[in-house]
Amino acid sequence: MGKGQRKRLSGLKKNLPINMTKKIIVTAVKAGGGHIAAMNSIISALSNSKEYKIESFTSANNTLNKLHEFFNFKLPIIYDIGYNIAEFKASRISQDILIQDVLNQFKYEFIQFFEDEQVEKIISTHFLTTQALLELKEELDSKIKIIAYVPDYDVSLLHFPYSDAKYLNGLIAQSYSFIDRVANEFNYPRHRMQKAGFVVNSPFEAVNLLTTNQAISSLSADVKELKQISKTKLRIVIAGGSGWTGTIAGKIKKLISYAENDLDNVQFIVISGSSEESIKRYNKIKKHYPKIDLVILPQLNHNDLSKIYKIADIVLLASIAPASLFELMHANSSPLILVKANPGQEFFNKNFAVEEGLIELSTSQDNLNWRVIELVEDINELARVKKMYASNFQNQLQIARLNADSMSQFIINL
Repeated sequence: MGKGQRKRLSGLKKNLPINMTKKIIVTAVKAGGGHIAAMNSIISALSNSKEYKIESFTSANNTLNKLHEFFNFKLPIIYDIGYNIAEFKASRISQDILIQDVLNQFKYEFIQFFEDEQVEKIISTHFLTTQALLELKEELDSKIKIIAYVPDYDVSLLHFPYSDAKYLNGLIAQSYSFIDRVANEFNYPRHRMQKAGFVVNSPFEAVNLLTTNQAISSLSADVKELKQISKTKLRIVIAGGSGWTGTIAGKIKKLISYAENDLDNVQFIVISGSSEESIKRYNKIKKHYPKIDLVILPQLNHNDLSKIYKIADIVLLASIAPASLFELMHANSSPLILVKANPGQEFFNKNFAVEEGLIELSTSQDNLNWRVIELVEDINELARVKKMYASNFQNQLQIARLNADSMSQFIINL
């Protein structure tokens, strides 16, 4: 960024008219892990603010999404190793050099907010966009407040911008352990950190008023795949993010092979989204087992996605991110079965969900086969599990709502 641009932008906030509505921008990037769902949750939590106008911004940069999908499908071990070493200072310095081009792309997108006199605060839901925002803040000598939001129950210091911490105004995190670690290792002030909460986006709240048949009948008519959804069969939804669902296609194929003769009254519904690799893998399964009722869904809007969650009798998860987990819990009380233990931050998400009684683990093929067939064949067991989850889900959603209220006040008052 040139000196002329720096000079033009520095001090933009000095003459802001008193009656001008201030803005809070909440940013997200397509990089798996529920970053967009997290952004929507923050916006919902702040929706009653009279002091600020709340706006969202999703980066058009698809580099991280492509990297996530490549490593998830091809090199998950490398992803895990890279994630684990990334919190160390030497590794972060090397990483900063390697990703500077990506950071510059983010900065090019974000410069508009530093030119907008109404913007007072920016919340970032990914550590790389946080870093880009902090670099801009330093370069422009801006007074905009930058707030980092960690969407996972992760304790890795990867999420804390230690080199630019003095420019970070606030930190919101799902994990108390992460907050403690940042306070202890970096002396970052505790009053500038806050436990994250969660508020579902309105479609996931409204869907509770619908019956299963109403939800199916009101699915978008212009999405041809949605017309295939059955009202009579037991519906097994395969979810967990478009970049992840394809990674468990092999396990789903083995499950179908194991129980093909017991699945006449079962419909598999795969939320493949925009992942071409995922769509390709499930189409192969569909071709190999033509008698199996398998629906492969494209990218859905929130209204349709919430209804698919609502009608699920069983959900097989390819990954677990807090924001997506809370959306599922709010829309339904069906058993959530985590099929694959993913690398990186998902280790912490999995531990939290298991400890709180929110998911089951069936990461071995045998356990997956047995548990799914048990739930398909034993309606009493399925009803028992749904009742148990309904109670656990409501307890966790109530806690998340209270934390969201505190989080909202923290953001407003910062």
